[in-house]
Amino acid sequence: MAVGNADTRLSTASRLRLVTSDIRRAAAQYGVSRSRVLLHLVRLWRRYGFRPGEAHAVGLSNPRLTSEQLAAAISEAELLSIQARLNPVGLTGLAEDKAMFYTYCRGVDLPIPALFGVVDKPWGWTGDGVAVRDLGDWESFFARLPVDIVVKPTGTAFGLGVRVYERTPDGFRKVESGAIETAASLALALTTDRYGRLVIQERLRNHPEILRLTGTETLQTVRVNSLVTRQGDVVLGGCLFKIVRGENVVDNIHGGLTGNFLAGVGLKDGVLLAPLQYRASGIGLGPVSVHPLTGLRIEGFRLPWWKETLDVVVRASALFAPLRTFGWDVALTPSGPVLLEANLRWGSKNVLVTSEGEHSQVRELATLVALLRAESAG
Repeated sequence: MAVGNADTRLSTASRLRLVTSDIRRAAAQYGVSRSRVLLHLVRLWRRYGFRPGEAHAVGLSNPRLTSEQLAAAISEAELLSIQARLNPVGLTGLAEDKAMFYTYCRGVDLPIPALFGVVDKPWGWTGDGVAVRDLGDWESFFARLPVDIVVKPTGTAFGLGVRVYERTPDGFRKVESGAIETAASLALALTTDRYGRLVIQERLRNHPEILRLTGTETLQTVRVNSLVTRQGDVVLGGCLFKIVRGENVVDNIHGGLTGNFLAGVGLKDGVLLAPLQYRASGIGLGPVSVHPLTGLRIEGFRLPWWKETLDVVVRASALFAPLRTFGWDVALTPSGPVLLEANLRWGSKNVLVTSEGEHSQVRELATLVALLRAESAG
């Protein structure tokens, strides 16, 4: 018993040291006293339900934030609780399972990447509904497949397990490593994959303007959050464009762990606000002046297909009812917007609250958050 108590005291002491260290870094970052940061954190917890770690990560621990900005913030715990009430649990598989998502979208004529097949270890089916019964069938399938492909686990988040393959005369080249897979070796790898069920789909390409801005072939998407009201109106807000840096094959942010960064998007015009990246200190986000690869200025860039993107999200939101709130990931391709995912979580929405400068997006997000709370309470 004494050992257990000692371990508990050590754990508590470690947590206190971490909290104290974070407060010290936040005070230095925002140019205020530690006591002011502490009092602000207590307020965030009591009034908004933000734990200190969550508040620090997205910059909400800054005591200089205004009441208008904080009105647009919502903790992950509160958001998930509300969404659990607004999204019938029996239907959430339509978004959480990518195989179901793409099948449903195709059935209601929403734009999605071409679905070539689903691997279900070792069986599965092709995009046109033909059953694949064994490893040999998959080998024949890949031998006939002439195009670049993306392979995704059906149930993961943050881009985990996503792979991109380029079709070459020798087989399939894995983009992230350069390794070449033959039809036989790729069939074996995917039918024994640790992530379980997988979708095999078309590799989409960025619109030429996005390629010019970022200098990378890695697909970059815009996140648009939606809520369907009880009256059937679709309200949008908290739009973010996810920007790839380095050699990443996905655009996910994952709290800054990927090195990618993001920029708010004006809902009315599709123009990017000042881009932000998570700080290595774990305290908030810092500005990115230009794209590190191309040297081009990001703020002020107008996303292509913006009206069409919003139209697709509004139509999709209505078609997925009675599921009522999603974070949609939309690819902006040379031929138009394409739906990639419908996420039950809204993702990095709170970073918009802490950004400096233009605050029209804060007001848009505050309106959406207020409606979300009202809809769940009614």
